[in-house]
Amino acid sequence: MTEALIVPTIFGGKEIRIIERNGETWMPCKDLGLALGLDRTTLYRHIQRNRDFFGDSAIPGDILSHDEGDYWVNEIGLYSLLSRISTGKVLPKAKAAIIRFRQDIPGLLQMYRKKEIVLAQPESRELDEVVSDDLREAAQIAELTGTDPKLMQAAALRRHKNEMYDAFAEVLEKQALPERARR
Repeated sequence: MTEALIVPTIFGGKEIRIIERNGETWMPCKDLGLALGLDRTTLYRHIQRNRDFFGDSAIPGDILSHDEGDYWVNEIGLYSLLSRISTGKVLPKAKAAIIRFRQDIPGLLQMYRKKEIVLAQPESRELDEVVSDDLREAAQIAELTGTDPKLMQAAALRRHKNEMYDAFAEVLEKQALPERARR
């Protein structure tokens, strides 16, 4: 039986879906990559280039929806990925996450397998809470990229496809545009 479980606190607060399939634990490379601070396709491309090395420890597609575009790895595949990920050419933050992941994940998986940890279902969040988080992220991205924070926040509001948020986004965009651009 395939059962989808989400472990929201398994690594640095990043959600990593864990699927039990035929007695094995499987995780999507997309979730693992994001938890490590890597581009979400990095691990996928790594498996694509080294298909023979991974063998049956990596399954192409999405176990949950049967969509293509990702690989799911079992525990052996995870350990293979961890042993092959280079920390030499990644950002320092990603390097620290990779090292910590290598140290922590084997013990966490053993605890999960022995049922020593209880998998918590993520609590649902109110839309306003999600939007608030998105607005804070947009301000941080604007600061990092030198973009107008109002434009980034307007884009974050528009993602939620809500009439009220669209109206707020329009106001922010008008405030951000220089006077001559509005004419």
